[in-house]
Amino acid sequence: CFASGLLFIATDTEHNVVQEVMVKDVYLGGDPSIAEEHGFGKGEDGYVRFQCAMAEHQGDPLITQYVGTAMLKLLQSAGIDVEAMQALEAMQKK
Repeated sequence: CFASGLLFIATDTEHNVVQEVMVKDVYLGGDPSIAEEHGFGKGEDGYVRFQCAMAEHQGDPLITQYVGTAMLKLLQSAGIDVEAMQALEAMQKK
């Protein structure tokens, strides 16, 4: 359906904007940045080390729960309808 395709594009674009803001303003922004504050270093290198640490521990159920809950709250705060986004992704897989 054309309308669902447009909704998916809009939602996907919103999600990309949220991710860009997270990287530039949260992970790399601030003085010190979150990555630097937690001992991963400054700038993009610190961000990459931070992401590697997150990936290394992504199988931990507690970390998965915390990160998932935080991302859900963040997307909802940005006005993104997460349920609609998930429904559209499921439709596209069919």
